[in-house]
Amino acid sequence: MGICDRVGIHCTGCATLPRLSNAEGRLYLFFSRELSLAKVQVAFPEAVAHDPRALSLAVPPEGLAPLLTRLGAQLTRNERADVKVLFKEGLSQPGFADLGRVSPLDELVARGQGDWLIGLMLADRMTSHFQPIVRAKSPSTIFAQEALLRGIDEAGMAVPPGRMFDAAREAGLLVQLDQRARDTAVRSAAQGGLAQPLFMNLNPAAITEPASCLQATLRQIDAAGLKRERIVFEIVETDRARSPRDLELLREYCRDEGVRIALDDFGAGYSSVTLLHRLRPEFVKLDRDLVSGIQEDRYKAAIVDRLLELCRSLGILTVAEGVETDAEHRWFVDHGADLAQGFLFAKPAPLTATPLPVIATV
Repeated sequence: MGICDRVGIHCTGCATLPRLSNAEGRLYLFFSRELSLAKVQVAFPEAVAHDPRALSLAVPPEGLAPLLTRLGAQLTRNERADVKVLFKEGLSQPGFADLGRVSPLDELVARGQGDWLIGLMLADRMTSHFQPIVRAKSPSTIFAQEALLRGIDEAGMAVPPGRMFDAAREAGLLVQLDQRARDTAVRSAAQGGLAQPLFMNLNPAAITEPASCLQATLRQIDAAGLKRERIVFEIVETDRARSPRDLELLREYCRDEGVRIALDDFGAGYSSVTLLHRLRPEFVKLDRDLVSGIQEDRYKAAIVDRLLELCRSLGILTVAEGVETDAEHRWFVDHGADLAQGFLFAKPAPLTATPLPVIATV
């Protein structure tokens, strides 16, 4: 059950989480190129030939995902695109009714690689760690907390968010994972009694229609007793929105629903200024690459000084992200940054275990 089901709405942007079958059966492969077929025959001598362009492989119970991974390793992406596949449970031969289930091998390989992620989401083995955002001039004062997704594998070990989102992109699960990350952030914040504003990531490529995709999150926020004006959706650039108009629709929806926007990784790419115009955020988070060692790099210093000045003129609060040294912190205090975040102040941790050390005001 997903968040949409729990809050009683239908989200048109969120597909179900289709797990690969764990049943015994056969995987049928249909080739358009002889070279691809020959490579599979060499790697899988047990394959059964059905005609000059079709092979099949026996699949033991719970063996489909590993088999797809092996197949994916034998062929290039272009070669996989030329192969169609059909998995048929049991011993019966495929019939006319099965034609609609034939899919590209590349698609099924991606699903196989992401099957562990589907299992993780279905089992709700996710949590949020929180990292404080502090006032730059008074770093002992927590202004807000950013929720950062963490997975938990079957052995209880942490799964880093980068691995989860990389798998989601490959397997076409970005919408589902992005939504569950917000779901987890809201639940964790409510359970931990969060007293400050909550920043949580929102990937624009995962928002196909704001009114549909974010409605469940907003209902959950309300049900958890969190105030919308204390919610900040942090727009990340890892995956771009489909069009500039999509960003404008996202901005308008957030304004109408009473939540605020932060633009993450500002200054990291050529499109940052355009995104600033499209989103018109309340907060800008400066890219950590610009923050690192800024006191020793006059090029970085000149660029960031102008960015800070730009944001001040527009009434946007700035966050120096990834601050790790006292020297970096002092530079941003001296140059008028409003807020700061980084290991110098606290590492991400569960909300109930994020005491911020008292640091003398600079």
